[in-house]
Amino acid sequence: MESQAGRQIGMDPKQAFLLMTTSDSSETVTRAKTLARFAPCHVAYESVCDLSFPDDTSTWDFSVTDFPFKIIGSRVVPGSTIYAAMIFLLESNYDYIWFIEDDAFIKGGDWQRLLDFVSLDYDFIGIEIADVGEHWMWTKNFEVPEGLSTHEMRHLNVLCSVCRISRSAAFVVTSMLRLGFAGHHEMVVPTLIHHCGLKMTDLTALGMVDQSTFRHLPPLSPDELHSIPEGMLVHPCKDRGDADRVGDDFSERLTHPSNPASKVPKGIKDIFAPLGGLPYSCSHAEYHYLGQLIRAWAPIRLLVFGVGRDVRAWTEVNSHGGTCLFLENDLQWFERARREVPEANIKEITYSSDFAEWADQGYQLGNHLIPEVAGFEFSQKWDVAFVDSPLGATFGRQQSAFLATKVLRHGGLLAIHDCERNWEQEICRRIIEPSGFSLYEEVERLRVYKKCIS
Repeated sequence: MESQAGRQIGMDPKQAFLLMTTSDSSETVTRAKTLARFAPCHVAYESVCDLSFPDDTSTWDFSVTDFPFKIIGSRVVPGSTIYAAMIFLLESNYDYIWFIEDDAFIKGGDWQRLLDFVSLDYDFIGIEIADVGEHWMWTKNFEVPEGLSTHEMRHLNVLCSVCRISRSAAFVVTSMLRLGFAGHHEMVVPTLIHHCGLKMTDLTALGMVDQSTFRHLPPLSPDELHSIPEGMLVHPCKDRGDADRVGDDFSERLTHPSNPASKVPKGIKDIFAPLGGLPYSCSHAEYHYLGQLIRAWAPIRLLVFGVGRDVRAWTEVNSHGGTCLFLENDLQWFERARREVPEANIKEITYSSDFAEWADQGYQLGNHLIPEVAGFEFSQKWDVAFVDSPLGATFGRQQSAFLATKVLRHGGLLAIHDCERNWEQEICRRIIEPSGFSLYEEVERLRVYKKCIS
């Protein structure tokens, strides 16, 4: 998947346009140039379309076979174009992306009206956000991970021919898709965003569209187009071809079961099944929860304090381009892990302060708590750190936890195990929480903290 998503061509670096198309016509090129007068504009299309654009047009071609989650059918249409836009956004440096279908336009051409909404901190801005109708044809495609119920979820749908997506919304939705949610984007996106408590609003409420300017059927007549006020969003009705003639039969043809993408990896439960509950290991529930979090973010930069029977498991969870680094102070465990998983990246770490000494010194924080790690780049930012070492009865984990707080990026996760013990509880209270971390989740003996963005 070739990406120019990070290329910035001036103006507001917070947001950009993503123009989705299946055509390299002069009309598409002109529309991209028009959008680029207001903000960076990137033209997105599926690789199978084999399109060609002028050198001064920023393009992003993608393939649904690279999507690490289920989609409907084998192409981005029907029902997956917003997923592509979210992947683009997460690969870019932008905070927001305005997704635009290539046949939508603003009468008069003033696209600045959309960009002015940057001051509104909504995670998703769509069109006609509403409860899913009883007979909506794509409802049957909505899937949830095994063992979950949708009874408490409010099922919504939205027109997303023009919509704004935040980085937070893109992260939440793609993470939940990786965990097993699936279906048509017009239902999945608003339903999951609402369920996770993110903020949404409607372009109708913002005065950009109404039933006379943005609708599926009937088509807008020339007189109606002429009467639309300047500055309103317009979306001409697409030619639905034989969709209007075959009715329910056409619906059945379109709604085949979702097909798993070729890169959907082995299940979390299967990976950790032989490990949960063993001595010096997490429980099945703890492994499953943390494994799901990492899989949802993967590929990531994962830092693990301690090696054990689970080295290969963490590497597998974070496969397909992720980085795993294991730090171990016990020579016996170090050599055993090297023998059993020779491909793993394992470094020796040296701790110098035990918990009792630290307590006697009044729990002082500072560089004296940083352990020694040969060849470790302290300037690098890690996405997730798992503190499960050193053995609690030896040095205590104040040094490993302190190092984790220093090297995690903003928004990163710090997991610490054995929090039923007083040692770990003191470390959470005296190191992790004062360092800008808030409790994200607690599962049995495992606490997961998130580094707040300051």
